[in-house]
Amino acid sequence: MRKPKGKSKIREQRGLGEGAAYIPWIKTRERSSMGTKSLINDWKHGRQIHTLSRNETNFYYILRWDDNVLDINEQYPLNRKITARIATCLGVKHPVPPNDPDECMTTDFRVKYLDESGKVKYKAYSVKDSYDQVFGDLQSPEVKRLVEKQSVEMSYWRLQGIPFKIVFGDRDINKTLAMNISVVVEYYDLSKVHTLQEFLCYLIAHKHIQVDMENTVLDIQKLTREYLGTQEQMTSWIAEITKERREYDALVRMDYDP
Repeated sequence: MRKPKGKSKIREQRGLGEGAAYIPWIKTRERSSMGTKSLINDWKHGRQIHTLSRNETNFYYILRWDDNVLDINEQYPLNRKITARIATCLGVKHPVPPNDPDECMTTDFRVKYLDESGKVKYKAYSVKDSYDQVFGDLQSPEVKRLVEKQSVEMSYWRLQGIPFKIVFGDRDINKTLAMNISVVVEYYDLSKVHTLQEFLCYLIAHKHIQVDMENTVLDIQKLTREYLGTQEQMTSWIAEITKERREYDALVRMDYDP
C-alpha cells in the first residue's frame, strides 16, 4: 500500500482525539516491518489498536491491564518543529523525510494514567526488541543512527515534562503475562460468553477472580473446575454478575435520564 503523506494524515486528524476517537499517526497497513504487525481490539473502549511489532503488542496488553491507565495513544506524533530544533542542537540528522514537510517522528505509546495521589499524568514509551538493538555494537552505523533517533525522542519528552522510557522486549516485557491477558480479554464482553470456560475468562478479565497471570500459562480447564465446578459456585457467580450488571444499568439511566 502507498504510504499517505503527512498532509493527508493531518486532514484525517491523526494523532488527535482520546479513547475510541483517537487515530494513530501510523497504521499497520502503511508500514513494512520485520516484526509482527497487529490490530488489537481494545477491550475497554472498542477501538482498534495499531501495533508494529510483537513486543509492542505484548506491551500494550500489559499497559491496558493496569486499572490506573486511562488511555493509550499508539504511534503518537511529535511536533516536527520541536524535534527539528532538538536534532540541530544535538548535531544529528533530523529523522524524517525531507521531501514531506508535514511528516513527523512518532513515539510508540503515550499513556494517560492516574498516579498514587489520583492525579492525571502522562508517560511515553519506546519499545525495542532487545537491549543490544540500542546499546549493542555502538560502532555499527545502524546502532549509532538508532541512538541518535532515541536521543531526539527522549529530549522531546523531557521538554514536555513527561517521563520517557525505552522498553526492551528481552528484559522488560513479561510475555507470559501478555499472553494470558490476551486470552481472557477475548471474553471481557459478557455477550461473547457461551461456555463455562469463557465465563471463567470473563471473571478473570474483570478481576473478580485473582489468579497468577505472570508466571505460568493459564490452564483454563483446570481453573474452570476449581472456580466453577459446582452448581453452588456457578449460582453464586451468576448472582454477583447479575447484581453488578443491574447496578451498572441503573447508573447509566441516572447519567442519561433528562
